[in-house]
Amino acid sequence: MKLIVTFIVGATLANGLLAGGDVDRWLVGMPAWQSVGLLAWANYSRSADLGNGFVLYPMLAIRVSDFTMSANQSLKPTQPLGLRLQRNRDLCFKWLDDAASSR
Repeated sequence: MKLIVTFIVGATLANGLLAGGDVDRWLVGMPAWQSVGLLAWANYSRSADLGNGFVLYPMLAIRVSDFTMSANQSLKPTQPLGLRLQRNRDLCFKWLDDAASSR
């Protein structure tokens, strides 16, 4: 049981980091680029995404998937069927989200 808790906590923290980045982009970044202009924002985004983001974002996305899949596979067959089905559904949505947001 300790192993699955470790995987769930890891997946939760990694997903929180990804979600925080999305919230920052929508609530802070979008209004900012409207005031500084498209070209300046494009230069900033390119520099950020191809700088530290070039390593951080893929690594974080891979870790999120790893933790989520590990937590899902750690569920024992004795777990209620509803819980296992919910985990499988969540995992499928996570994969779809990863595929849709990949560049």
